[in-house]
Amino acid sequence: MGILAPLALAALPLLGLILALYLLKLRRPMAPVASLHLWDSLTRDREANSLWQRLRVSLLLILQLLALLVLILALARPWLSTSEPVGQHVIIIVDVSASMASADADERGNKTRIDAARDQADSIVDNLPQDGTATLITSDAHASVVVPATADRARLREAIGRLRPQVADTDISEAIKLASVMAARQSNSSVWVLSDGVFPSVKDNIGSLQAELHFVQLGRGAANQGITALSLEQRAGTLQLFAQVVNSDNVTVTRRLDLTVDDVPWTARTLSLAPGTTQQLILDDVPLAARVVQAALSGQDKLDLDDRAWTVNRASAPANVLMVTSGNKFLELALSLLPSVTLYKVAPGDYKPSDKINGLPVDLTIFDAGTSADTLKHPPPGNLLMIAPEISNPVITVTGIITEPVPSTTAADNTDSSSSTADQGSRDPLLRFVEMAPVHISKAVHLETPAWGRTILSSDKGPLIVAGESQNRKLAALAFDLHDSDLPLQTAFPLLMRNLITYLLPDPTGGLPAEVSPGAPVGIEALSSQVDKIVVEDPTARELSYPVKAGQGRVAFAETAQPGVYYVSQYAGGQLIGQEAFAVNLFSRDESMITPNQSPGLPTAQTAASTTSAAGQQGFKRELWPLVALLGFLLLIIEWVYAQRIAIRRALTEWQTRRYVKRET
Repeated sequence: MGILAPLALAALPLLGLILALYLLKLRRPMAPVASLHLWDSLTRDREANSLWQRLRVSLLLILQLLALLVLILALARPWLSTSEPVGQHVIIIVDVSASMASADADERGNKTRIDAARDQADSIVDNLPQDGTATLITSDAHASVVVPATADRARLREAIGRLRPQVADTDISEAIKLASVMAARQSNSSVWVLSDGVFPSVKDNIGSLQAELHFVQLGRGAANQGITALSLEQRAGTLQLFAQVVNSDNVTVTRRLDLTVDDVPWTARTLSLAPGTTQQLILDDVPLAARVVQAALSGQDKLDLDDRAWTVNRASAPANVLMVTSGNKFLELALSLLPSVTLYKVAPGDYKPSDKINGLPVDLTIFDAGTSADTLKHPPPGNLLMIAPEISNPVITVTGIITEPVPSTTAADNTDSSSSTADQGSRDPLLRFVEMAPVHISKAVHLETPAWGRTILSSDKGPLIVAGESQNRKLAALAFDLHDSDLPLQTAFPLLMRNLITYLLPDPTGGLPAEVSPGAPVGIEALSSQVDKIVVEDPTARELSYPVKAGQGRVAFAETAQPGVYYVSQYAGGQLIGQEAFAVNLFSRDESMITPNQSPGLPTAQTAASTTSAAGQQGFKRELWPLVALLGFLLLIIEWVYAQRIAIRRALTEWQTRRYVKRET
């Protein structure tokens, strides 16, 4: 215990002033009387020749001294050592990803996880030490500092009250790194993570924190089903719809998937979803004139954000793909089934580097395994896919042969020292719908992850697939020959080829993708040099207008937080010359699998230097002046009541008398 303002004790001599007032001789007022006989005894002043009188201790004196002493003590700001579980400098990380909208924070299902997070954050702010500060950080796909370090509790509560779940995945690593930097600058810090734990582990990617780390797990249910994929493809003159639904519940659930084409009901399918599984659905004969297809799960579950999805028909002219191969039926068949590809083949001995074939531009060149070293040393311009390159070349570095590599679906499992930290993390989008765990590979070349790319598929011995962009070219490399694996016999093969080839092909006309993730920016290319305005209508029917300046011809659109269909209209001189559309969907299996994770894999924590009390809590100074000041004012009130007791008693007596007289009359 101690005091923070010892100078306030300089007011203690005021106690002596009160005593002096009681020691001074009472100076009575003078008044004329008829006779002094009856007043004789009272007029004898035994201390007539003295300025002071003997101190008579009274309750009034004691109350006045106590009141003044307590008020002086309050000004000195006394404190008491106490244990504060929230920390002196608190960093609050609130998960605002899609899964936090799940309505399972209470038994009745009336409270969402984000509601519980707001309550927890308010409680932390309420329990801050007197001179404590708090920082508020939100985390979804990216981290954001909502309120920097402040002691303004009203500002913190206002910001907490505005928190809402976003239609986005969770990448908690950014928020943890921010908190780590902040905690390193301030001693006695603590980090609080308020989340359901539905995010990839970051334990191995982030060093230990110089602060106490507290994880508050929110949510209690798993009853959710969500749409994790929806796409359209042209196949054999028909339009085909692919849908995928995941069941997070621990029991088999039956849900109906309703499909709508251009706001008109088209068909429905009843799905029986086994616990914790994903079910795929392929529907043929979608109307060729369909522009937008919407899928919706009927009924109720814990999370509504993933119950609807949209896809846009973005059919365009097939791209020209040149495959340099000595013969690969597996690859040829997979490519020929892609409606977006016109396939050309050439033997390695007949190949000549060029950007055209039969007078047509080559959109993608594929070098199959067995391509000669001389050919690989002089790759053509444009997009490129290399399969099991034998030697290093200007595109990729080969350092040897690896045998029996075991595929992993996350780059984080890659033990190859050449993979960078940026390559490590969650499942890559190019592996969407692709299950590589059952694939067996006898041998592969050892690739080094290039500076221009990232590891798509890793193994226990090195990268198996890398991809990226360099100098406006899309590049990819596959480390193994298809004939040295059973991948062509797996259902994952056509899906992997579709994902890779779709990624490597040029963007559709106008540069608009059929589907983007929430919050991702979209580059809108003008259809012609005459376009002077681009208007985007979002899912809420709000129109956003963007002028197109001469010579630019491109608009960056970033308002994609709302899921749904966005319509893009282009005008020249007030006349509509073209209209396109794209869809924004959540499509996150991790967010749809809402089962809370009590041990999400957070980094280790090191307690900063501070006073440690029981249960590992940190000791802080709790100021007591508000309570002491309140006690002082209570003593003043008691002193006044005691000093005026006779007048108060007389007033009460008169009031009772008047009341009695009034009642009798």
